[in-house]
This record gives sequence, C-alpha cells and structure tokens, in this order.
Amino acid sequence: MGERVSGDVSFREPLERVAEVLTSIEAYPSWNEGILDVIIDAYDTEGRVQKATFLIDIKLTQLRYTLTYRYDVAMVSWELVDADLLSQFDGEYRLSHADGITTVRYTIDVDVAMALPRVMKRRAAETLIAQTLTGLQTRCQPA
Repeated sequence: MGERVSGDVSFREPLERVAEVLTSIEAYPSWNEGILDVIIDAYDTEGRVQKATFLIDIKLTQLRYTLTYRYDVAMVSWELVDADLLSQFDGEYRLSHADGITTVRYTIDVDVAMALPRVMKRRAAETLIAQTLTGLQTRCQPA
C-alpha cells in the first residue's frame, strides 16, 4: 500500500511565474537537488512536456522513472509509466493565488516495488516533498 503525502509552500510571486517554473520540467535538475537528469520523451501539441524520464539520487543508489503529464489552469499532474524500484508515483502541483501570495500544494502517492515498513515509506515521501518544496521556494524567490 502506497503513501499519500502533501506539503505546501507560498511565494510573493504571481501564479504565472510559479506555474512557469513548474511546467519547465527540463529545468528541474537546476533547482531540485535530488534530480540528476531529465530526458524529455515527448511533448504535447502545445509544446509542454507530455512524457519525461528522470534519474534521481536516493542516497544509496540512483532511481529511474518515467512520468506522463497533464496540465490544467492551476495544476500540473503526473502518473507513473515505468520505474526501476517504484510501483506508484502519481501526484500533482496545485496552485492558488490570493492577496499577492501564490501557494503550491504538492501531493504524491508513492510506493516501492519491495517490502518496506510503512514508516520508512512515509519518511522517504516526506523527505521528497520537503526537498522539492525547498528547491522550488529557492527557485521562485526574486533575485
């Protein structure tokens, strides 16, 4: 059984600016320290990434996985297509904007293809959420 984990981060930036960072999937390695490489496998008719393969560092080894993407006005979501050790990695970035503040809620449903205690799965998912939101916050802060 997988783990569902969420986290939020807020910026004093326009929603459009934050959405631009989140939809520039090929640039993820520049702000998310766990992502070593992203290979774009396909684009949709609007030039957005439709399918991408990631190589990430999970401390003890490297992990490869492929995701397909969907876009909405204030949301980027994905589903796992293929992976080395993951059996589930679906999620979304959901954006909202009020009073000059853009908030991103990052939610993932994640599971591994091996027996691990639930607490270890949850801790790994929470670490991934925190690392990603910290990198996103750094990337979106005004220079």
